[in-house]
Amino acid sequence: MELVIKWITGLSLFIMIGEPQSLQEKDSWNLVRENESIHVFKRSNTDGYKDIRIEATFQAEMDDLIELLNDVDSYPDWVYKCDGAEEIGSTNSGFLRYWMITDFPFPFKDRELVILSRSYIDDHGVYHSSSHAEIGKRRNDDNILVDKFDSQWIVRNAGEGTIRIEYEVSTRPGGIIPAWLYNMAVDHGPFKTMEALQEKLAKAIE
Repeated sequence: MELVIKWITGLSLFIMIGEPQSLQEKDSWNLVRENESIHVFKRSNTDGYKDIRIEATFQAEMDDLIELLNDVDSYPDWVYKCDGAEEIGSTNSGFLRYWMITDFPFPFKDRELVILSRSYIDDHGVYHSSSHAEIGKRRNDDNILVDKFDSQWIVRNAGEGTIRIEYEVSTRPGGIIPAWLYNMAVDHGPFKTMEALQEKLAKAIE
C-alpha cells in the first residue's frame, strides 16, 4: 500500500503550468508539508479530490525558471515520475502545447495527457503561466488519458536574487483510483517536483 501511495502522486506533480479554470472551493487551504523554502497546502473541491497550492521562495533568476518551464524535453529530469514529455507546438505569443506521461505502478495504468499553456509577463514584471488538459487521443491504448488538469504559476522577483513562486493545481487521476487513496498522497509529487526544481535553479546560478 505504501508503494502504491508513493507512486500515484506523480500525476499532480507536474507539474507544470497553468491557471485553474474553475477551482471549486469547499474548504480553506490547509498546510500539510513544508521545509525552509517550500510550503504545500491542500483543500477539497467539489469533485472529492484535493487541490494543491505551493508557495516557495528560491535563490534563482526569473529567466532561468522560465527557460526550464519552456524546456519540455527536460521535464523527466525534475518533474516527479514524469516518464516522457514532448513539445507538440509553440508560438511567439506565449502558447505552448505538449504531451507527457506519468509512470504509475502495477496494477494502475500509466497516465498521459496533452496540456495547452499560455504564459506572459505583466507590466509589473510578474510571470504568469496557465494550463489545462486538452481532450485528445491516447498514444498508447494501455494508458489512461487524463481529461481534468488545471494549474497556474505566478512568479515574482523578491529581491536579493530570489524569486517568489505561487503554484496551484487541480486534477483528477482518471481510471479506477478512488479519491480517498489519491488524496492521501496528492501532496507528495508536487513537493518532490519543487525540490528538484530548486536544485535545477541552484545549479543554473553556480
